Amino acid sequence: MNYIIYKPYIIFWSLIPIMLIYGFSFDEETLDINIHDTYFVISIAHLFNFLSLLFFGIGLTYYAIHKLNKKRQPLLTYIHLIGTLGGILILALLPLLFTSESDWETKETLFITQLILFLIILTVQPILLLHLMISIFRKTVKN
Repeated sequence: MNYIIYKPYIIFWSLIPIMLIYGFSFDEETLDINIHDTYFVISIAHLFNFLSLLFFGIGLTYYAIHKLNKKRQPLLTYIHLIGTLGGILILALLPLLFTSESDWETKETLFITQLILFLIILTVQPILLLHLMISIFRKTVKN
């Protein structure tokens, strides 16, 4: 378990090829978001390309903390990892549970669940910045 705390960048970087393969395998699929009279249509491939870049940046941040031998905050790392990876995993697998023939209430429940998960993912991202700021101002760890 300490491996996850001290090298979380490996987890993020190892998920990049998986996310790219997932995105390219659903190349024709789109994510449709309806807000009042406006439809936002996002290609699944573009979404997972963006998430891959985001994971690369997050992994790079954790790698910088590791290479600078800065003291880490295990609680902040756990919260960020669980919130980000768990949220994205559930968000990616949730549509597979519902069929296209689902009724309106089921689709509405799915949309609300996806929205809540997306907000959780966005909410835990400042924790990475907080972790980075705390690590910068803490002493270095002696090896």
